[in-house]
Amino acid sequence: MQFRKFATLPVYQGQGIGKQLLQHTISEAQQLKAEILWCDARTSAMDFYQRFDFEVMGTEFMKSGVSYVKMQRSLRGEH
Repeated sequence: MQFRKFATLPVYQGQGIGKQLLQHTISEAQQLKAEILWCDARTSAMDFYQRFDFEVMGTEFMKSGVSYVKMQRSLRGEH
């Protein structure tokens, strides 16, 4: 299962909003019995996703002048 367009405006960053939203996204994917949850993450956000057990898959790529990498988390056994 893929999620897209995941971002928090800079003025709201650091308040736990992104954390709560990602936890909710993971929970919903688990309830839907998804085996893998993935996204194209900005390389500047890799540390954020790694705190939630997402791993880098593949190599860095560019979209509209921004550096991204595919990141995923296995949900097998978490249902």
